[in-house]
Amino acid sequence: MILTDIIKHNIRLKLKLVLGSELRREYVAKKKQEIRRRQFVFTKRSCESLAMTEASYEIALLLTKKKKSFSDGEEIVKPCLRIFANCLCNKNIEKKADEIALSKQTVTRRTEELASDVSQQLKDLVQSCIFFSLALDESTDIIDVAQLCIFIRGIDDNFSVFEELLSRVTS
Repeated sequence: MILTDIIKHNIRLKLKLVLGSELRREYVAKKKQEIRRRQFVFTKRSCESLAMTEASYEIALLLTKKKKSFSDGEEIVKPCLRIFANCLCNKNIEKKADEIALSKQTVTRRTEELASDVSQQLKDLVQSCIFFSLALDESTDIIDVAQLCIFIRGIDDNFSVFEELLSRVTS
């Protein structure tokens, strides 16, 4: 009995949702809205994830520029972010600060990726040179260790002049 009632209800519903009917348009609009809402959740999460990754790269770059230990990300930066969030009484910021990947291995990997990218950019720049020259500069540091710096000066295909440090060799 119940099964036949369900079948009858489905048949009536299908008859009401015929192509071009107002009920069908409302039904389709409702379903589209549900799908967009679900997609928005994934899109929002994806944007947050990208922002966390970007923050991780920026912090790794700062640690590298300041010549700090890679473990400072987890030992100093994260606790500082937690203190900041606690002072603002904002649990959302504290949660996001905890989600940023700043372990020693992650900061090391991010720094290696940034260095690799800079190296690749330099190789691309050198390959686009029309003309170039090498400049060598030898000096000694405080403890009498000889250092040789190799610079490249060049003109690329857009006639932009550049000078970059290619390498530093110590004896």
